[in-house]
Amino acid sequence: MILWQFKKIEKLNSRLSTAFMSTSMLPYIQSQMNYYGYPILLVVGDFGNILIIIIFHGHKYNACSLYLVSSAMANIFYLTVGGLIRIFASSYSTWSLQALIMCKLSNYIPGFFGQVTKTLLVCACIDRYMITSKSVRLRAFSTLKRAKYVTAIVYIAWAIIPIHILIWVTISNGQCTRIGWYVTFQAFYTVFCIAFLPAIIVFIFGFLTYRNMKQLHSRIQPINHDMDTNNNNNSLKRRDRDLLIFVLAEAIIYLVTTAPYSLVSLEMMITQFVLPIKYLSLIQAEIFATNVALLLIFIFSAIPFYTYLAVSASFRRDVKHLFVRNYRKLRGLPADSRTNIIRQTE
Repeated sequence: MILWQFKKIEKLNSRLSTAFMSTSMLPYIQSQMNYYGYPILLVVGDFGNILIIIIFHGHKYNACSLYLVSSAMANIFYLTVGGLIRIFASSYSTWSLQALIMCKLSNYIPGFFGQVTKTLLVCACIDRYMITSKSVRLRAFSTLKRAKYVTAIVYIAWAIIPIHILIWVTISNGQCTRIGWYVTFQAFYTVFCIAFLPAIIVFIFGFLTYRNMKQLHSRIQPINHDMDTNNNNNSLKRRDRDLLIFVLAEAIIYLVTTAPYSLVSLEMMITQFVLPIKYLSLIQAEIFATNVALLLIFIFSAIPFYTYLAVSASFRRDVKHLFVRNYRKLRGLPADSRTNIIRQTE
């Protein structure tokens, strides 16, 4: 009996030792992830978002395209500034004012630019609903002038709302983290403001827009049989459909990449009340999971261009024409007449 208990204790100690060794590797994995993951996403993401701005600039702006372009601009700032901070502020082993500032900024910047991107995605989806509505009053709200005002309000609002991050995020035990009641507040803030609420709004208006486009199919058909008018109306219909596909595709990716961060925040909130004292291994695991979840959110801002490439043939054609046109300019060749014809019909 004594021998059996001894073997049981030895097996338990072995499992605890293995768990501790596995969690002790997490800071190293996290530093490697910051060192390699963020620079790659920064370069790839900035390149793609710049191309989005260039390609949309070649078309006549409407409210939805303005939201998407403004979102791409926010993504560039988010990836560049936020990525560099994450790269150089991956360790807070020594408490200093500089480390504390980097800790707060590395959380505030994603809270600012990241939320700007998501809110503009919501605005784009609502705009697609209004532009396809039967109501003349709703369609009248979808104007470029109003979209500019809304975009400015979004930037100002999200510069103010996350200020709580600059106040309460701090360094504890060599880690940039949240402590006390702020863990609970941050969990609720993350789940409702960052994850579920924007996603629910996007999918509701996405569904309503799809229904409107089916019901109002006759409204967007050409009213005469003139060939030029027919081409122009079909082009307008295709562009509206592409913009809707862009918005819905981003919404799906947003939900997938944001869900882990919400789950991690919920876990941290629950364990704060369930466990009176958290073991070091659990704290390390939570910090690691938080950083992985933040990396996924970072990915969301890096891949809109590649998402558009995947879901839209006309966007792939625009990208191809962009590279062909600039290649011909570099080589001193005349412009491709076929490209000009296609651009005129759009």
